[in-house]
Amino acid sequence: MEEQQSQNSTTNKESNISKMLWISTLPTLGALGYSAVYLTGVVYHQTWASHFSAGVGLFEKSTTDYLLYAYAALIHICSNWLNVLTDPWIVLSTLGLVFLAVAELVLLTWLPQTKPFKAAGTTINKNKLLGLPLGVLALSSSITCILLLLPLAANLFLITPAITGYKAAQLSIEKHELIYSRDCQKAAHRKDYCVRVIDGDNEIARGYLIDSSNDRIALYKDGKSTVLALNNYRIETLIPTTQATNSQLAR
Repeated sequence: MEEQQSQNSTTNKESNISKMLWISTLPTLGALGYSAVYLTGVVYHQTWASHFSAGVGLFEKSTTDYLLYAYAALIHICSNWLNVLTDPWIVLSTLGLVFLAVAELVLLTWLPQTKPFKAAGTTINKNKLLGLPLGVLALSSSITCILLLLPLAANLFLITPAITGYKAAQLSIEKHELIYSRDCQKAAHRKDYCVRVIDGDNEIARGYLIDSSNDRIALYKDGKSTVLALNNYRIETLIPTTQATNSQLAR
């Protein structure tokens, strides 16, 4: 009877050690998951703005903006999945990421079954005074190891979202370069219409909208980017003449 109680107590101690490992590891996984989505949006936006020479640092973006950019990047990736699958960097980095995630789960499941962990559970069971200090030591040691290895793990983990954001931006650039090479009057879709910046009755600039913030706007036309401080300027959408005529006929 006493042996059975001792075994049950040892099992409970091992279970507690396993729980401490999971508790100290799962928040790190959550932080890395959030960072992966955020980084995808950052790389997507920076690649896009840099290609059109819009000046990345001129446009302040919020966390919500980057999450929206990440969403747009995933849409481009999913709508061009065949091109993505033929990219060896994305395929290899994704497989590597999956391998690391599976390896971590296996490691967390396997470690509590090893002899050192079982021996630690037996020692704690025999001397209950050591339970609390050893538990604190195990938790602090695991957190310290995680913090020391975090930069390496983060670099390995964040390769995939960085490549994903870059690839998605390249796909978007290839698509929009064809649109931006046309005259503003030939824009076929409303989301691709040019805009013009007006100061009073004078037009300051016109072109395709590349980027914007509360203070600035970037326009692209004839292979050149123009960044303007908004001040008290008025911004108007240029509706192509053919589109305007068709709208009037429809009425």
